[in-house]
Amino acid sequence: MKQFAQMFRSKDQHPTLVGYLPALYPDASAYQKILETCAQSGLQYMEIGIPHDDPYLDGDAIRDALSSVQKSHPHLETLIRSAIQAVRSARLTGIVMLYYETVAAFGLEEMARVLIEEQCDGVLIPNIPPQQRRELARMLEGTQVSTVNFVRYDTDRREMKEIIADTSGFLYLQSMNGSTGGAFKIDAELESKVETLQKLSGRAGLPVALGFGISSPVHARAAAETEADAIIVGTGLVVASEKGADEVTRFLGRFSPYLRHGRTQRYLLSVDIGTTALKSSIITQEGSLIDSAAEEYPLIAEGNAIEQDPELWWNAFCSTSRALQSRNPMTHLSAVVLSGHMQNLITLDGDDNLVGNAILYSDTRARKEFDRYTEEFGLDRAMQITRNRCDAASLPPKLLHLAGRNSITDKRFLLGAHDYVCWKLTGRHTTDLTNAATTGLLDYERNYWSHEILEFIGISEEQLPELETEATVTGKVTAVASRETALPLGLAVIHGSGDAGSSTVGVGAADENVFSCYLGTSGWVAATLPEAIDPAMGVFNLRHPDGHQTITIGAMRTTGGNISWLLETFSLFENKYEKMQEIAGKAPVGSKGVFYLPYLQGERMPFNDPHARGAFIGLSRETGQAHMFRSVIEGIAYGLASIYEVLRKASNSPLIRVVASGGGAENHLLTQTLADVLGVPVLKISDASNAGVRGNLVLAGKALGWFDSYSLQTRLMEIDQTFYPDTQAHEYHTKALPRFKRLYTVLKDEFNTLSYIE
Repeated sequence: MKQFAQMFRSKDQHPTLVGYLPALYPDASAYQKILETCAQSGLQYMEIGIPHDDPYLDGDAIRDALSSVQKSHPHLETLIRSAIQAVRSARLTGIVMLYYETVAAFGLEEMARVLIEEQCDGVLIPNIPPQQRRELARMLEGTQVSTVNFVRYDTDRREMKEIIADTSGFLYLQSMNGSTGGAFKIDAELESKVETLQKLSGRAGLPVALGFGISSPVHARAAAETEADAIIVGTGLVVASEKGADEVTRFLGRFSPYLRHGRTQRYLLSVDIGTTALKSSIITQEGSLIDSAAEEYPLIAEGNAIEQDPELWWNAFCSTSRALQSRNPMTHLSAVVLSGHMQNLITLDGDDNLVGNAILYSDTRARKEFDRYTEEFGLDRAMQITRNRCDAASLPPKLLHLAGRNSITDKRFLLGAHDYVCWKLTGRHTTDLTNAATTGLLDYERNYWSHEILEFIGISEEQLPELETEATVTGKVTAVASRETALPLGLAVIHGSGDAGSSTVGVGAADENVFSCYLGTSGWVAATLPEAIDPAMGVFNLRHPDGHQTITIGAMRTTGGNISWLLETFSLFENKYEKMQEIAGKAPVGSKGVFYLPYLQGERMPFNDPHARGAFIGLSRETGQAHMFRSVIEGIAYGLASIYEVLRKASNSPLIRVVASGGGAENHLLTQTLADVLGVPVLKISDASNAGVRGNLVLAGKALGWFDSYSLQTRLMEIDQTFYPDTQAHEYHTKALPRFKRLYTVLKDEFNTLSYIE
């Protein structure tokens, strides 16, 4: 009922208006525009009418509209899916209205599957028999799809109770006998029915909506005199839709008291500048992703030199911004918020013109300069100041490299992809602390540029961007930027955070009691901690977007890559992940004493050893394929647990949970094993690919005053599944984990010897 809670009204409010339109009527293109018009007018809820051969109780206008839809869209499943997607795109809460004859022909179970897959908000089947109604309620229990059940005008109290028991959304009370073509009126009997339904629903507290025959503001005023929470209009909206969006605006304008103008939705343009593509997304304040557009661009790579033209980022931003605004003309943006890849070196001259390409974070050509930095400045001193390790990819060696070719004292520098786009939008040179912490230039404890490091390099603070110590409105879209992007002149721009910061916030790990675990080809464990950990332990310490806490990341070089190697080695190609889990699941916890070391490409943490290699240990005559498969899963979990232990010791939180994301999180055996090894719940989030978008929303919401903290609002993140640790399995793994860690210690010298043989 969550999505229908707003229907409830207090004594000083009018009921909520619910619209009805046949799916894709009068045609698919016009339908989308009409839906957006409805949303812009303040409508929140829309019934989606799905036709069948003999629609009943609907009046001539709706019957003709349904007939037109059926002729134009005979493929039922495609029609339903398209309509749900269109309603969601328009930011409306959609209720699919199906006649039982249609459901019976298609199959109740198949229909439920389609609704669940499309994450429909609700479903109403007006003439469904009691047995099938109960069956549908059971099928949809625990899903996002709410049941909206029809209560006929002549329904008695006993049947009302049965209907209420099968309802999770709201109750649709037929407000008159006969069809919508009849004369609507309010009398004592109808008022009594509304009151009875609300009393009988008791603790369920379901909203009650009045429908049938309400087609004018006069009818709506009469309906509002009852205690009903909502009123449903169909015929008038259908007729208006035939005449176009302008007529829909005029029609709904007459129902203004029943529209939620006070809840006008606010929108953000969230932009993430990745290494190979830029993605722009429109997202609502409530966390609904409206639309996205992406554009790819190339790298310039030659040996250890990795560069990119920053104008590619700007051009991609301009084109995606224009595309989204063109496709969503009814969305009025409150701000632009940015995130992007970090630790880049972008050079500007004294007149603020771009000089050459950006040198990316992965560029390691400055090895000679790194050696000089190591000898003359000292890595231990650099780590004390920056609380991070330095290497040839860090900015001090890169700046020394530039200085060795040309003077840099007259240059200015930006340090992240989002720094550049923000500068193009506002004219301001800024960066955030999360990004700054990756550069090797930040005095971590002071939250300012290190005078000592800058003096050694030979540059000044004025040449670096201004540091934003927390999310704030950086500036406004300039006239030049407005012309290029089609964004409104003066629109607020929020610089945001480096992508590691926005992603951490976006998976809910901005708080100390939530750890993030990314399970991709490589993987990591990240946590928000009160202070930085010694970087000699192999961690990266990044400033939290709040400017005070630390996001500490421990990276494992190969996680899901071990599984890919296993599948290729054993020639599993079709349904390979399902087969792998099935095979591994046949082995007992502990894989009958077989251990697997997941170091196929060396390791970064909890030890840094590029020579470490993978290994099966403990094989016996009884070892089978299942034991080897399961040991790989357990080896990955042990590797991640070794990182988790380091971060856990630095946390003050008494209770921890882990949020899993990445493709490996789809491997339920891996996520369950991770929970068993760690001994804490592991939560798999839905739509993890948009974690950065959600993180940007929270950052912008904090800057704009929408949210009080950087904690991901519960309503903004959906949990697909929670994996709870098995007590017996956890006891076993607690004993096995120290043995796993000792195996590397024993084999370390052998790995180093083997590297010379290779």
